[in-house]
Amino acid sequence: MKILVVNHTFPPFSIGGTGIHAYRLSKALSRRGHEVHILVRRGSSIKAKDRELIKEFPLKGLHIHRVIPDNVLPRTEDLRWLRFVFEVRKILKSIYKSGFDIIHAHGPHGGFPLLNSLEIPYIVTVHGNFMDQAKIMLYQITSMIKVLNNDVATYYLKSFMGASLHALFEKIACELADLVITLSNYEKRRLHEVYEIPYRKMITIPNFVDYDEIQGILSTSATKILEEDYLLNKLQREDSFKVVYAGFLNPVKGLRFLLEAVKIIRNKGVKFKLIIAGTGPLERELNNIITKERLEKYVLKIGFVPYKKLLIVYSLANCVVVPSLFEGIPTTMLEAMAVGKPVIASRVGGIPEVIKDGVNGLLVEPGNPYDLAEKIMMLSELRDLRLKLGENAKMTVENNYDVNIVAERIEQIYQSLIND
Repeated sequence: MKILVVNHTFPPFSIGGTGIHAYRLSKALSRRGHEVHILVRRGSSIKAKDRELIKEFPLKGLHIHRVIPDNVLPRTEDLRWLRFVFEVRKILKSIYKSGFDIIHAHGPHGGFPLLNSLEIPYIVTVHGNFMDQAKIMLYQITSMIKVLNNDVATYYLKSFMGASLHALFEKIACELADLVITLSNYEKRRLHEVYEIPYRKMITIPNFVDYDEIQGILSTSATKILEEDYLLNKLQREDSFKVVYAGFLNPVKGLRFLLEAVKIIRNKGVKFKLIIAGTGPLERELNNIITKERLEKYVLKIGFVPYKKLLIVYSLANCVVVPSLFEGIPTTMLEAMAVGKPVIASRVGGIPEVIKDGVNGLLVEPGNPYDLAEKIMMLSELRDLRLKLGENAKMTVENNYDVNIVAERIEQIYQSLIND
C-alpha cells in the first residue's frame, strides 16, 4: 500500500506524544513492506542540540514532505497549526496525482483539510479530545485564579482558547473522516457524547510502544549510557526511594498536586527523591513552589531527557508517577511499564483500561495529593509488591501494547477501507 500520514509534529523535527505515535506506527508499517509518506511541519534547520534526536529517530524507509518552515510561520503555536492546515489543503491536488491508497491523519491538524474530497479513504486518529481539555483549563482558571501568578494565569487562558479552537476543527475532522480511531474506549464514548460521532464510525486501537526496541536498548546500551552520563551515574548511586515523573510540564499533568504529595511524604520522614524529567510552561511555577516549600532536598529536575536516556532513568526508578488530570493512554506510562517499573497513575481517561489497580500498577484519584502520597509510601515499604506490579506491567505491554500488534490491526483496517 502507498500510505500518506499527515501530522503537525513528527520527530526529530518536533517532539510530542502524537508525533512519536505517528513515527513509530509509520516505521512499523514501512517494515511490513508499505510505502509510507509523511506530510509534516518542520523548522528551517535542525539545531545542534537536536542532533541526538536525529540519531534516536532515524527516517530511513520513510518519505518526508515538509510543509513550510517555522521561520515563515506565525509565532503563536495555535496559528502555526492553523497555517499548517491550510498549507496542506493547497497541495491536495498533487497528493491526488501521487496515487495514495489511504490517508491517515493524526489529530485535527491533519484531519481537517477536507481530505475526503480526494475520494481517497482517510482515517483520523484522535489523541484525546480538545473539548475536555478546554473544560479543564476553564476550571483551573475559575477555581484557582486567586493563587495563580500572571504567567501561569496567562498560560491557562491561552490554553483554554487554543483547546477551544482545536475542538472546533477536531469535530469537523471526525465528521469528514471515513473512520475515527480512538486510543481508548473512554475516548470513544467521549467523542460520541461531545461531538455526537456515531459509534459505528469509530474503532478503538490503543496507544503503543516498541517493546523489542526498549528491551534491546536496556540490554545493549544501558551500561555505556550510565558510564558516559554523570547525572545518570549519580542517580544510580542515590540510595533513597526514587520516584520518576516524565513528561511535559503543564497544568493538566497534575504537577502541583504531585508537589503537594512530596510535602506530605517529607513530613512523614520518608527518605525519597522525586526526579522530574521534562520541560514546559509550568517550569517557573514549579521552581517557585519547590523553593517556597523548601523541597530542594526532595526534588531533582533534570530537564528534557532523550528517549534512550529516559529509558535508563525509568530503570533506575523504584516507581513512576502519572498524576494527570486529563489523559488518554500516555506513552510515558507504557514505556515505564515496558521497563518493568510499577506505575502510580490517575484514574482518568484511558488509564484504567491499561492499569488494573493492585495487579499491574496502582490507581489514584486525580487531584488528590493525599491518595498519591499514600500509594508512593506504600510502594516504598513493600518491595515484593513493587516487583509483582513491575513484572505484571511488563507482561501487559508485551502482550497488548506493542507497536507490531497495533500495526497489524491498522494494516487490516486500511485494506478493509480500500476494498470498500
